[in-house]
Amino acid sequence: MPRPTYNTSGANGATSTGVTTTVTVGAGNNRCAYILVFNRDAGVGDVTSISCTGGTPTQIGSTQTVGNGKARVYRFLNPAVGSFSATPTISGSREHRVIILVLNDVNQITPDGTVSQVEAGSNAGLSRTVNITDSQILLAFAMCEDGASQPTPPSFTAAGTAVQTLYEDGKEPVSSRYFSVVSLTPTTGTPVTAAFTYAGGADSSATFAFSVNYGASETGPRISMQQTGVRIIVGPNSFNGSRITITR
Repeated sequence: MPRPTYNTSGANGATSTGVTTTVTVGAGNNRCAYILVFNRDAGVGDVTSISCTGGTPTQIGSTQTVGNGKARVYRFLNPAVGSFSATPTISGSREHRVIILVLNDVNQITPDGTVSQVEAGSNAGLSRTVNITDSQILLAFAMCEDGASQPTPPSFTAAGTAVQTLYEDGKEPVSSRYFSVVSLTPTTGTPVTAAFTYAGGADSSATFAFSVNYGASETGPRISMQQTGVRIIVGPNSFNGSRITITR
């Protein structure tokens, strides 16, 4: 069974009231952009809104606390091929970072399942379990904060899965942060646990995990009857050499 696939990703960060992150979206059917926003010192300057090319993304799941900052995940359906940007508005000039991940072949009606998330004051308690079917992948966003030194990248463990690291980012404008985005393709339709651990610990951390649903494009013709005969409607993809014969 086909599953959603990777299109592109990118990140940007700044100490400002809203940094713009831009990626180049490639060709592919049923695209979906996921946007992770992390800002420090949320009590001084927090995210009040976010905009992106083509409209306003929808927050999925709930806001998580990471140290004195906040983390949020947003979704935007069917970004156009070409330049795609996202810009949050921060109420005060604070350090923040924006990561964009774009996938192909995502269901445009029900793109994802319930978000399972957790926040912790250390590297403990960061395992999330999500039920996955044969037509889904598990997408997990992880982030940690370490004020003393650059944290070691998260180590992901999940039995019976094919793990693909879609994006890793160890940069922040001032302090040490680490962000990781991974997808998991289960070998069977079973629950999958996303377990992130941080070598040497972390001041605080958070994990978001959720299923992403496959969305097939129309790959052949639809045939419907009309008063004057038969109408053939061709989908967006080719017939791969198929021949259609209609007998009246």
